[in-house]
Amino acid sequence: MVSLLCISFMMANAQSVQIKGSASDVFYRGVKNPVLVVAGTNDGAPSISSGAKIYSEKVSGFEGQYVVEITDPDVKSVTISVGNVSTQFKVLSLPVPTT
Repeated sequence: MVSLLCISFMMANAQSVQIKGSASDVFYRGVKNPVLVVAGTNDGAPSISSGAKIYSEKVSGFEGQYVVEITDPDVKSVTISVGNVSTQFKVLSLPVPTT
């Protein structure tokens, strides 16, 4: 079973780059974190700092065309960069469900 969380935000002062989703600056370990990236053709593809991977994937039910997965269990934050715009996200573990 794969859990999904939609992450969203708007880049402030970005001329041609937007990273957009729901209302959080957090990525969670162990799940696919969908991200919408809107960039000009000269901005290139998004990249992410070490401890995570970003790749192109359409996730059913979400607007985003990229997915972030956390690969390092000890990483505390990651940064997505597109062109000269960068944004940092906190990394958290999912809470343990209570019964």
